Amino acid sequence: MTDTRFKTLALDQMSPEQRRIAERRIAGPKQKVGAPLNVLIRSAGLADHVERISEHFRVQKTLPERLKQLAIALVARHWTAQYPWTAHYPMALAAGISAAVLNQIAAGERPAGLQADEAAVHDFCKSLLEEKTVSDGAFAAVRDRYGEAGVVDLIGLLGYYCMVCMALVVDRYPPVANQAPVLKPLPGRMPALRQENEEKAS
Repeated sequence: MTDTRFKTLALDQMSPEQRRIAERRIAGPKQKVGAPLNVLIRSAGLADHVERISEHFRVQKTLPERLKQLAIALVARHWTAQYPWTAHYPMALAAGISAAVLNQIAAGERPAGLQADEAAVHDFCKSLLEEKTVSDGAFAAVRDRYGEAGVVDLIGLLGYYCMVCMALVVDRYPPVANQAPVLKPLPGRMPALRQENEEKAS
């Protein structure tokens, strides 16, 4: 397995601002400085704001947990980000997303048998991530269920997890062992250099 690029910082290696952020995380529900904070804390000002965004998505109620986990799975697949995929796979199962749906997402397919609300979120996310636009129908399908706040929270969730995935892809952060099937490169969607690096890391 390829080593991570950002080595774990001990508290005594941190600046006062970094340490304040780390200690706040340790005192919270996660109780440790892990991924992606270990990367983002290199820029303490950014990490401070990102942590607050993360807290928003832990407590917001405009979108059900099941649909948040679906969106996170789609972002992780989009970036072939192994740690978020494997970390959230059991969370998605616990929230009510079936293994069959997750495995079809992993294969780059539109899952069969999506519930109506899952289809609305799936199509919105895939369109925005891959086509860089959202049709009127896809917009209305989310807005009519969850209001404009729900649409904005879904956009924010995608943006937050895109940043998380990008940070961890750059870091070469490994998957959680024995927790979920790792993502395989999708044919035709990965530059040759990235695919070569993935193969060396496996």
